[in-house]
Amino acid sequence: MKTIYAYLTYPVLICGGVVADTAFSADITSNVSTEQIVNALGIPASQVISISTNGTEGTAIGVADTSILGIIEDPKSGNNLNLLLSNSYPTEGRTFLVISTGWAESAGNANDSGKLSGSLGGLNTPGENGGEDMAQIEMVLKAPNEARCASFDFSFFSDEYNEFIGSNYNDTFLIEKDASQFSINIVGGVYSVSAPNNFAFDTSGQVISVNSAFDTVCSTSASTPDNCSTGTTYDNATIKLRASTPVTGGEEVRFIISIMDLGDSLFDSTAFIDKFLWRKEDCASGAQQIDDADSDGLLDEWELNGVTVALPGGGSEFVDLPAMGADPNVKDLFIELDWMKEVGFINYQPQSEVLAKVIAAYKEIGVNVHIDAGPASIMDPNTNRTWEAAGITSKSNSIPLVSVLGDRSGDSYVWTAFDEIKSGNFSTARRNIFHYGVIGHRSPFDGISAISRSLNSSDFFIPLGDFLGTINEQAGSILKATGQNLALREGGRDNEKYKPHYLSIMNPLYSLDGVILDGVDGHMSFSNISMLPLDESKIAETTGLPNADGLDDFDKIIGVKRFCGEEIVITEDASTSIDWNCNESLEEVTSADINGSAAATDVLGSYSDLEAMRFAGGLIGESNSIIELPRETLVAEFSQGSPISSLIPSLYEVSVIMQSSKGISGGYSQKALIRNRGTKDETFSLVATSELGWADFSALPASYTIAAGERVEFEFPVTIPFETTQTDIIKLVVASNTHSSINDIATVEVSSEAATASAGAGFLTILYEDGNPFKASGGASDKIFFAILMLTIVGRLAGANSRKKIWRK
Repeated sequence: MKTIYAYLTYPVLICGGVVADTAFSADITSNVSTEQIVNALGIPASQVISISTNGTEGTAIGVADTSILGIIEDPKSGNNLNLLLSNSYPTEGRTFLVISTGWAESAGNANDSGKLSGSLGGLNTPGENGGEDMAQIEMVLKAPNEARCASFDFSFFSDEYNEFIGSNYNDTFLIEKDASQFSINIVGGVYSVSAPNNFAFDTSGQVISVNSAFDTVCSTSASTPDNCSTGTTYDNATIKLRASTPVTGGEEVRFIISIMDLGDSLFDSTAFIDKFLWRKEDCASGAQQIDDADSDGLLDEWELNGVTVALPGGGSEFVDLPAMGADPNVKDLFIELDWMKEVGFINYQPQSEVLAKVIAAYKEIGVNVHIDAGPASIMDPNTNRTWEAAGITSKSNSIPLVSVLGDRSGDSYVWTAFDEIKSGNFSTARRNIFHYGVIGHRSPFDGISAISRSLNSSDFFIPLGDFLGTINEQAGSILKATGQNLALREGGRDNEKYKPHYLSIMNPLYSLDGVILDGVDGHMSFSNISMLPLDESKIAETTGLPNADGLDDFDKIIGVKRFCGEEIVITEDASTSIDWNCNESLEEVTSADINGSAAATDVLGSYSDLEAMRFAGGLIGESNSIIELPRETLVAEFSQGSPISSLIPSLYEVSVIMQSSKGISGGYSQKALIRNRGTKDETFSLVATSELGWADFSALPASYTIAAGERVEFEFPVTIPFETTQTDIIKLVVASNTHSSINDIATVEVSSEAATASAGAGFLTILYEDGNPFKASGGASDKIFFAILMLTIVGRLAGANSRKKIWRK
């Protein structure tokens, strides 16, 4: 006989203005619509013929948000960390399906409530044969013509574990095809289920149930799992499995998902289900483990031995992932960056300094990024070998300049034009391995420097024509887009934006200028510290940032940005005290709207980004799958606004600009500009180089002292040899004398090309300053045009007279 435990609820505890970290049940919504169920599984609405819950009580079916990490939230010592992370949910995106024999919303509660027992009504009346509290979803889907297989990812959780393994309390989970024909049997007083149409088995071929006790995350050797947490209210769970079944393309296929208590209605069980897929390859009926130990979306087999990909026109191509530095025990992120270029005018190929910041940001959280942006880009971040040095052909491409890439439909970006570029430039062999990004000129939306195709996708667009940006801003745009591709949101799990203590490149406060550490901006990083939440209605000013595990050991002084009314305020040292309400006095407890939401009532959480990243999004890892990528993206949700449209102050920041000119003949005067975009006066060193010596820097000083918000303009002569066929590269490197990490680079390429216009043809000069192009015209030679190819040109709204008031506390 079972002992019945009371179900406990957990109030939110507030101590000194800090909210204690408790359960995550608010992130699971029950009584969901059939549309929500379809969306949670990732099934295109166009393929749904019908869907029903067959009278199941609404509390038994729910949709969970990304904030539920699934199987392991905080692994105990002694467990295999890679195994635990690889079994987390959702598999992709930010939602997944929860179906339970009790209350779906309780799945995310802490596992200290005793044994959870919910009783369901509807079709879940006690059965004469021992089946009780059954929940069911039945759907009919139209298989694409090329489909030959269908699959679901799932895990089974239960509070029956481990005490009742081998008993007649044998809760069971099924996914049947065509028709539900299961029967409940009793042999020797023990209940079990037979289901000839079921294909959700464990890897030993048994029906998923408590008594099968196979493929579990935690050991089943003891009556209760020792030193193991499933990150849910349940005592044990299966590993993540993928259930597959053969289908016939073009036909309607019926799936029936069922979960039930056996023996009695006590001690609930729940299944997490995600990522429904159609596949083009044949498959056997049954389930198997997804062999991806580091949960980076790339199968272990691929990372150990490479992968041979069949090509559409016949033949195959081998992708040598081990030679590229892939490791099955370390998360790997592969990115191909193509860029727009117009010979003699503009080139958006990212500079090595930009890519280095992207690589470093991911490296800091344990992710190896392999970027193909040309032969000289870093292929292996562990050895710093380039594609060229490794003898592996770069497949990155320059693309003809398009003034505006893509169309808009209302507030959404339309990907048709992007897909045309992708089709012609992105290798089929890479499509399930590499994220694909295009760095180009403009999108149809003003003030946007990054667009991700969707939350947890594999495509992104970096339009720099309105913005261009400093080294940090370009790196921040790439990081923001790839972060969204990995399912990160601007406000973390709950997506509340502008949290001061969410120290992540995803946070708009830090997206383009970086996190403030030791009094210096520019640390382009994801969040790897999870602090306790801040309650705006009861916030402490005398204790600094709320502490959490690991913060005491952090060896950097953290600075934060936050709202004070309409102003953004910087606190350089947030370790001991913060004047949250900006009244120039410190109070033990006060209230303040610190995230600009117009109300001082928000409870703001801070999160670790790595735990929330989902690497198997878009096309990644799913060879031979039939996946419909979004044709349109709502820009407001999956983009990075440039500083032209959002003014975020910085302590230290500098930009350097060089004029880009087309059609200049003979000698000319090269114009340049350095702006101190920080809030402190600073001296900046200037290092100028000209590879062929065409530029004369003799009149330039070694440094400039510039007041906050001000700029200096200067010029130097460039002499182009007559009828030369060579190309000179002129580079200006500007760095803060106080903090060398605060720097920027401007580069122009001076080349020549044959005249294509008659005498008197004009030339065009473009200088992006405060976001506006400056144009001029003048005479040109009738023999030879000389062009400047701009590699990097930066500028944003930063004038002292256009800034809002900035406070430093």
